[in-house]
Amino acid sequence: MLTRLALLAVLVLASGCPKKAAYITNDHGGFTLMSKAGSMEQAVTRFQRTAADICVGRPFTLTTPIVVANGWGPMGSEIDVRSDLACQ
Repeated sequence: MLTRLALLAVLVLASGCPKKAAYITNDHGGFTLMSKAGSMEQAVTRFQRTAADICVGRPFTLTTPIVVANGWGPMGSEIDVRSDLACQ
């Protein structure tokens, strides 16, 4: 029988890593982040996770997210969102 800790580890591994945004470097010395998500809140959460990984312990700023496309995916309505990131 699995211990509670082992069961928790199995559940965490089975759920996968939290989703993050895709990114490219931009002309301003920062990054442009992009995400296809079910909601603006979901996209912003992904932007924040990605920014924390890229800037590693440094403060960062994200521009106001912009919806660049609307569409339908396997889970229903989806939006493509973009935001710029600058590490301090």
